[in-house]
Amino acid sequence: VWVKDWRVLVCLHLLRTALANSKEPLARAILADFIPSAKRGRWNAVHSLTGMTWTGSAALGGMLCDRHGYGNTFVFTAGIYLVASCFWLPIIPFVPREVASQFVGKGRQDRTKGA
Repeated sequence: VWVKDWRVLVCLHLLRTALANSKEPLARAILADFIPSAKRGRWNAVHSLTGMTWTGSAALGGMLCDRHGYGNTFVFTAGIYLVASCFWLPIIPFVPREVASQFVGKGRQDRTKGA
């Protein structure tokens, strides 16, 4: 056992869950920004199919748990996330950044027109 205090384990689990679940909205936003609207439905369908692969991961996790113990499945999962982040992190600079001032100015114009 690497973590003795249950409170540290809960914090680590919440951090892991937050980081793992943050990928999905980011992937959807990137798809929406880069894919032309005419092809967006097709790519969203492909993205949904790849998202269903987690159903098979429960069976794989059960096999890992039986062979290597319950605690080691978390080590394997951390390794998988580390490898996945090696693919995601290099593409972050290619995602366009939006300038906040453009939206602030646009919002002010919209409000003055309606008044």
